[in-house]
Order: sequence, then structure tokens, then C-alpha cells
Amino acid sequence: MTGRDYHVGYNRKIGALLALAGIANIVLFAVTGSEATTNVLIGTPLAILGVLYLVRDAVVVTPREVQVKNPLGMTMKRVPIGSLAELRFDGKKLVHVPSGGTVLRTGSLGGEGLAALRAAVEDARPGAG
Repeated sequence: MTGRDYHVGYNRKIGALLALAGIANIVLFAVTGSEATTNVLIGTPLAILGVLYLVRDAVVVTPREVQVKNPLGMTMKRVPIGSLAELRFDGKKLVHVPSGGTVLRTGSLGGEGLAALRAAVEDARPGAG
């Protein structure tokens, strides 16, 4: 495995949707002049989560491990690997072949990072040209 790190972000459509929903809640509160702070209490975390989805990495694959991160940037799971050949994609799951365990599900991930990781994992498979 080369020394390249792969950074995979969250699906930008989900991030944009969350951010817009949060901002819409805040604007609705401001426009209506409502006394109810529910819109702000719901809108602010939604907007922040949406922005984090747009700017943070969900997965970082380094030469020695796979790190699964939450939107705040904290590493929630580490899976040591010897090379990309130890990984494979099974549909929408990234699987660690030696342990047989699922590293993560890729349903909420997207972008060029995911495509690059998928290509690198396929190229690292034994017998791949």
C-alpha cells in the first residue's frame, strides 16, 4: 500500500438538506416573531450538523488503519490494516476481510473520496491488474 491517505466525506446532498432545514427553521422563527423558541432549538443544531456534514471527513483510511469519524471529527472506530488488500466492498459495506467484520456502511457517504477509495481497494485485490 502506498503512503496515500483516503478521505471520504459525508453525502453532500444530506448535508445541504440538513443545513437548509435548520436555516429555514431559524428564518421562520425570525419572520413570524414567534415567542416559541422551538424553531431555534431545532434549527440551530440542524444547521450546524448540516455544515459539519459538508466540511468533515466521515472516514479516513491511512496506511495502517481505517478511522470512522462522527460529524464532530471524533474517531469513533479504528480498524488496523496491513494494506488495502485486507479490505473489500460488499455492496454498500466496507468489509475487513481477515476478521470478516463490517468496517462501515457507505449509505450516507459520497463524493470523489468514496470513488477513489473504492477504486484503490479494487486495485489492491490479489489478481487485480
